Amino acid sequence: MPDPDHETRTSDDLVGVLFRRLHLMRDMSEAAFRAAVEGALVALGRAAHDEAEARARRLDDRTGSRPTDVTVTAWGQRRPETESFDVDR
Repeated sequence: MPDPDHETRTSDDLVGVLFRRLHLMRDMSEAAFRAAVEGALVALGRAAHDEAEARARRLDDRTGSRPTDVTVTAWGQRRPETESFDVDR
């Protein structure tokens, strides 16, 4: 059921709702309660990861690459070093 007050609640209100709901779920079996807590932690972690990636993209867009940046190449894409007498044909 959708929450009609969802748009008017502050972030602090939503944190309170989360803790209240977790507290009410304490009456469930230990396995069900543990699954609910782990699900909440996974959701929080996923949201934090998504936000970190978005911030990194914004920072990368703003700064771009510089000639002094270190680049990393995957092992499978590396080519063996050429010898000084090798000539491209």
